[in-house]
Amino acid sequence: MEAAQQVLVAYGWDRLLRDILAAALSSYDWQVLTSPTQTSSDVRLALVYCSRPTAAEAIEDVRRAGALYPSAKIIMLGSEITDPELLLLIEAGISAYVDTREGLAKLLDAMKMVCENRSPSSGRITRLVLQNISERTRQGGTPLRLGLSFREREVLCLIGRGLSNKEIADSLAIAPNTVKNHVHNLLEKLNVSSRREAARVEIRSSRQAGRSRIVRNTTPLLRPI
Repeated sequence: MEAAQQVLVAYGWDRLLRDILAAALSSYDWQVLTSPTQTSSDVRLALVYCSRPTAAEAIEDVRRAGALYPSAKIIMLGSEITDPELLLLIEAGISAYVDTREGLAKLLDAMKMVCENRSPSSGRITRLVLQNISERTRQGGTPLRLGLSFREREVLCLIGRGLSNKEIADSLAIAPNTVKNHVHNLLEKLNVSSRREAARVEIRSSRQAGRSRIVRNTTPLLRPI
């Protein structure tokens, strides 16, 4: 039998569920590693399953996956993940979120898009990130005070996630030249000379103005039950 062309690792899955996942994905040239700690330089994706009643273990799994497989993209799966939890998971490093009440086709689509550096969860994730930035603006000290437009804020969020202009264009369904113009404008408004500096401005301001509120609102979610 021809070897699987792509490799992923599964975190937070019971043995039976991981075996079912491996069997289902093997038909699509995906090999699931037998252990989430098994090392492999070929790992492209990490699928982290969030079970209730707490997302604390899932957050730790995301961090462990990111440390062990730094080049892999991370997809979170769950059915009852709250907005505050999802924000923490985004901060921990997930690239997409798939509701487990969706079918296998939805997961496969998300896996394909993430591997192509597109964001299948851009609707909910972008809304949460922008709402969080907007809240930090009301607390003061964020880049939005400099008059960034809604689209420029979207572009800045994606720059912060490490996407190139072409990847941003694909994610937002706009032309690469339009992205280039948005990047030029936001660099001027932020008074920085590179996209890396722009990302640093957003990260620095978010740490100063927003982290305390996120932690305060979500601390009970991290307490063991």
